[in-house]
Amino acid sequence: MGGFFGVASKENCNFDLFFGTDYHSHLGTRRAGMAVYGENGFQKSIHNIENSPFRTKFDKELDSLNGNYGIGCISDYEAQPILVRSHHGTYAITTVSKINNSKELVDEIVANRTHFFEMANGEINATELIAALINQKDNFIEGIRYAQERVDGSVSMLILTEKGIYAARDKRGRTPVVLGKKEGANCACFESFSYLNLGYQDHRELGPGEIVVFDENQVKTLVAPGKDIKICTFLWVYYGYPSAKYEGVNVEEMRYKCGQLLARRDNVVADVVGFDPLRGQGGIGFVLFSMVIVLLVICCLIQVIYEFDIKGIFHGKRHILICAVVVSAVCLIFKEDVFGYDSYIPKVEEVTSAALITPYEYSYYGDNYFDENLEYVGKDDFIMEHMYLTDIGAVNKLLKTSNDTIAACDDLSRLYYDGTNEQWYNMVVIYRMG
Repeated sequence: MGGFFGVASKENCNFDLFFGTDYHSHLGTRRAGMAVYGENGFQKSIHNIENSPFRTKFDKELDSLNGNYGIGCISDYEAQPILVRSHHGTYAITTVSKINNSKELVDEIVANRTHFFEMANGEINATELIAALINQKDNFIEGIRYAQERVDGSVSMLILTEKGIYAARDKRGRTPVVLGKKEGANCACFESFSYLNLGYQDHRELGPGEIVVFDENQVKTLVAPGKDIKICTFLWVYYGYPSAKYEGVNVEEMRYKCGQLLARRDNVVADVVGFDPLRGQGGIGFVLFSMVIVLLVICCLIQVIYEFDIKGIFHGKRHILICAVVVSAVCLIFKEDVFGYDSYIPKVEEVTSAALITPYEYSYYGDNYFDENLEYVGKDDFIMEHMYLTDIGAVNKLLKTSNDTIAACDDLSRLYYDGTNEQWYNMVVIYRMG
């Protein structure tokens, strides 16, 4: 598999291109590259990312890749994007493809006295082959359609030119191409979540076989989408990032539903059932029972050591009983929040501002916060410095809703997914007291 990201902007696009491409890192582990077009013409950089991630390979080159148009890719196989000069002019191209008839196509093109560069394993770069097919026709539109028709398999692509970026989805829609937009810029990508942290909004998803061209101002449809779609379902099962969506269906939601359907048809009688006592209030009995057992063993062991006699194992029964009662009482005090510590919400007049911090696992691709010099800043520090919520009443209402929901729920695991598309997440609320 692999992924790509393309952007056309009125300003320098290198920042959006860098992070938009990086957000596809889960789709490939071998090669990555970026190509831009600006005042200095075309510029390109490709690196091996087998032993080091995309970000560490390209961050030092970011300042040198300047342009208003750019495409980038994460590839699990061939090096790309590649620069091509043909009768179409100079352009850069990147693809996500699986070409089953590669040898047949190569032999056919080579027969016309055209050459290819072989890779180290003796095979031909699939992206170079797609470029060669496109160059068989008089213009990009005909060339892209010709490549889509000749390929037995799948191919989606981005083509960077001096005037804009072409985006084309596989003729059967097996892999996605999604468009995003913000003021002064448009983008196209594989993963729909990749542009959200960059200020873009959803525009639309290309249909099967659809071809568009876009610049910083507009997106123009060149070939209308077809009706026959056969999207790869493994995108939801394996390849897709949890926050991505394909054909309007969220990856994480689909995985939960698949698990539910698998469970419904499972009639196996379990020999052993694992239990997590920390999930849900229903597990408190097990927690207390475990604590009492551990206390009993420890007290008996200490008594034997104290008397230096195994017969003293059950001496001091009254002390053991008292300790068990005290431990159980302490546990219940914390569990039932007797003193209101866990449910405490400060008064509005006591607070000057607040900040909300979500855990790492709910951010789109980790804690990506950088200052104006592209130096990493910890998420908590970044939020503490920049987030000042002054509507404390709204924050308190959010917390009260959370407290009431948790108090009324007998199984906290249901709050994360209850089968009705309603999801709850952990969040830290920080109050700045006046």
